[in-house]
Amino acid sequence: MTMGVWGTGPFDSDDAADMVAKLVKYINKVNQGSSRPSRGKRRGLLVRDHYSSARAAAQVLLVSHGTDILGGPRLEPVVRALARMRMDREWLAGWDSPREIASALDEELRVVHARLAACRGCRKSIKKPERRELDALIAQARSVPVPKSVRPKRRPGRTTRAAVRKERREFDRVLAIDPARFRARQNAKADAGVGVRSPEDP
Repeated sequence: MTMGVWGTGPFDSDDAADMVAKLVKYINKVNQGSSRPSRGKRRGLLVRDHYSSARAAAQVLLVSHGTDILGGPRLEPVVRALARMRMDREWLAGWDSPREIASALDEELRVVHARLAACRGCRKSIKKPERRELDALIAQARSVPVPKSVRPKRRPGRTTRAAVRKERREFDRVLAIDPARFRARQNAKADAGVGVRSPEDP
């Protein structure tokens, strides 16, 4: 067996450990940073810059956890990072569909929680008070109400045929009920340079 390798698994080497350590830093940046702007600095946005990287890193850490004789990376920071994202209502509201991203985070938290519960090494290495704290944090995060999206609604595209037919029905209704109103409307459109249909048109 070569130096720096202690097993046959994909994470049983120094190179793999270094890679995992680099991924952990994204988790740590989310957990250590402040989510509230301070003294005009956009500190909250800087923390959110690491959300996507931290979510991706969490999935790799979950796969590598428990695969080598050293036990792999700890999952407690993963729980805290995912819970923080799930409870960040301002960040969730920035998505087109906050409910979808919240559901995805709920599922990721559920998977990590199940892994922690099934891991014998975790039961030994994580003290009971911390396990209870993590359980409460996951429950709290998943119970946070999902906000409505604050993103502007997309502008309607080209006029559809259904909209054109609706406009023509309204046009015919106005013509039949109030010819004077029709003439005023026709004159207004003519002044604006908009083509209008004449009453004599079929």
